[in-house]
Amino acid sequence: MNTARRVFAGFIQSSSASGAATRPKRGPLLYAATLCALLFAAGAASESAVAAERTLEGSWIVHVIPDPETGIPPFVNLASFTKDGRAFNSDPTEGAALGEWIRIGDHKFASTFMGFTNLGRGPLLNKVRAEAEVGPTGNTFEGPFIAEVFNEDGSVALSITGTGSGTRIVLERLP
Repeated sequence: MNTARRVFAGFIQSSSASGAATRPKRGPLLYAATLCALLFAAGAASESAVAAERTLEGSWIVHVIPDPETGIPPFVNLASFTKDGRAFNSDPTEGAALGEWIRIGDHKFASTFMGFTNLGRGPLLNKVRAEAEVGPTGNTFEGPFIAEVFNEDGSVALSITGTGSGTRIVLERLP
């Protein structure tokens, strides 16, 4: 039984055992505090379980390193991968991108996401295809990528290769 269920089961048992006549009145603040504690416990337990499974599921700080011949300096993105295979990416200059991800092997994953870019000719679609292998702790990944920018007619205007490495964003409690 996970931590949240144990706490909730104990709370229900002590409430019903005390009887309505002798039970002290509990205000909404106490109920809200109890709910917050349960949510924090469930979140911490699920984050640890996700990392232990070495899955891509979760949110990441991604260090993007284009190949040197591209002339593009390294930069940082934020990415999230949901349990149902959705991918969300946030780039500091291009904005958001949406996509999909799947497991392709033992601790190995593939993702494809699309967004918009501007090469001075207005917004153009771009597509990034990447593979990642999650490290032994479950809190890092590394792998290659190919990014393509498409002209209005669908032809490839620009293709960029490189590598990316991610560090899992973990829950941090207030002091």
